[in-house]
Amino acid sequence: MSGIRSHNFREGDRSEYLAVYLLSRVGLVTQVPRQEDIGFDLICNVADQESDLLSFNHHYAVTLKSDSTPTVELVPPISKKDDRSYTSHYEWLFRLELPLFLGVVDKESQKISLYSMLPAWFVFHEIRPDEIGIIEFVPYNGGEETRSVGRPVDQGPDARAAGRKRFTVDLGYPIMVLDPADLRNNELLACKKKSLRKAIELGGHNSQLAKMGTPYHWWFNLTLKGGFVAGQSNPDGLNGGVAWEVGSFRNVGQLARNMAGLGPGLMASALLFKAQGRLDLLGAIKPALLLLPEGVVPPEIKEELPEIFAA
Repeated sequence: MSGIRSHNFREGDRSEYLAVYLLSRVGLVTQVPRQEDIGFDLICNVADQESDLLSFNHHYAVTLKSDSTPTVELVPPISKKDDRSYTSHYEWLFRLELPLFLGVVDKESQKISLYSMLPAWFVFHEIRPDEIGIIEFVPYNGGEETRSVGRPVDQGPDARAAGRKRFTVDLGYPIMVLDPADLRNNELLACKKKSLRKAIELGGHNSQLAKMGTPYHWWFNLTLKGGFVAGQSNPDGLNGGVAWEVGSFRNVGQLARNMAGLGPGLMASALLFKAQGRLDLLGAIKPALLLLPEGVVPPEIKEELPEIFAA
């Protein structure tokens, strides 16, 4: 018990206090204990209303940074920097089931800017794990009215990761900015929450598709400084454009996992078509069902659908 503390650590705590206060107006906020922090600081959700009885949905996670050092780097620990097979320093990001946002806190202006991390999925789908050394996330807060967001930039080998490459991910402008004045304006707050919900939904889709082995993801490809969309004010910063990307399968195993992930939906559709007497639709879906890997379709389903699975 020294009675002293690092100034930088305390400033980080103050940023977190401010973030909790501002985001609590949007919904519920739970702080991750510092001892358990593995890359995100807050678990949050969005209130469906602005007053009276509240319900909460759209869950998300936030990693916090100060506006003085807003960039996030996922770097292997020194003990693993020469281990080219080590991937745990970034793999957690793609196993996280909650959409993740970068929250940049400006204590002087008393505001928080939430940046969508959706462009990170380019790294997951398009870059081989043995090439990924460091992932750097760069929030944008420049002078342009619009900021296009595309693929990560290959910055070449980095000595901090055994010569594996460093990739910089441009996050564009924030999808939501909150300051104390916004907290008193229910109409504006509702607009900002709408933007946040959209980003959360897209993040959830990306996570589900990745689990299925499907090389498909969404991201905001055009972000706005809060300017105008079709001549209308855009105070909530719902960032202009939403795009999707379909990639290629890395190997036969990923294709099999993708087909297995499609199985439950195909089986449910087939049973529905049969119950409705739509044998034309049942016949149309048959080739897809026969593509499912062995073991995906339970024997009970095969018995219910002899039109498809009869020997």
